[in-house]
Amino acid sequence: MPFFQRGSAKIYYEVFSPEGTGRGEWVTLINGHARSSTDFKAFAKYLAAQGYSVLTPDNRGSGKTESPPFIFADMLQDVVALWKERDIARTHLLGISYGGVISENLAASNPQTVASLVLTSTTCQSSYLNSDRRLAELPLAERVEEMANYFGSEFAERNPVLYKSLVKQMAAVFDDPDFVQKARKQRIALNLFDFRILCASIKVPTLILHGSDDKVIVPESARGLHKLIAGSELEIWDGIGHLFLAECARRFYERATDFFQSNS
Repeated sequence: MPFFQRGSAKIYYEVFSPEGTGRGEWVTLINGHARSSTDFKAFAKYLAAQGYSVLTPDNRGSGKTESPPFIFADMLQDVVALWKERDIARTHLLGISYGGVISENLAASNPQTVASLVLTSTTCQSSYLNSDRRLAELPLAERVEEMANYFGSEFAERNPVLYKSLVKQMAAVFDDPDFVQKARKQRIALNLFDFRILCASIKVPTLILHGSDDKVIVPESARGLHKLIAGSELEIWDGIGHLFLAECARRFYERATDFFQSNS
């Protein structure tokens, strides 16, 4: 398994390469709170089929990455160190939710490396987070009810069986003590935050995607990002909630890839 040793931390990551000879442009995918790079496997394979090389790390506090106590800056520096380790001089960057906050910081501080930026279901201010409930402390029935807030109305109506299954799976993961402990570490690393000044300094081409039904990070957050990041493109997708990868995967893949291609 590919691990990158950085200090006393072991950062897990995967690389997906295009078929044939040579290496295509790079895309780096950064996932959300406590979520692992596994969620990106189908997306990474899609990008590789389009000719891209894809880097998908597990952030500290998620997946297979092993780390002592850490701060938010460690998570940023891990990605930069991985770029150097893999000899990635230029990459497109996409972040979802918590991963979007990481990606904002990376794009602002590494404009020479980031070719374009896609921010999905994210924010630059903790005041836009709609809930900070400690899900592990709730009974399963209440967790299931809370998880329903992650999905948009259209997905629930079109896919009632899949919707119920996903909600239950997401709620059940909080029965895993290791997952809960890692999630808590990420929450501590990024507690109250305000990156408005930093986002105003982002100069790379930026696409902001958000769901109109997002109850986790409200859509006003995306509008705020759009105002801050000069020249950014904003799309708020009707009927979509917080989870683009689950609710509208193919459309999401295609839109992000179009944006990468237009900024190659």
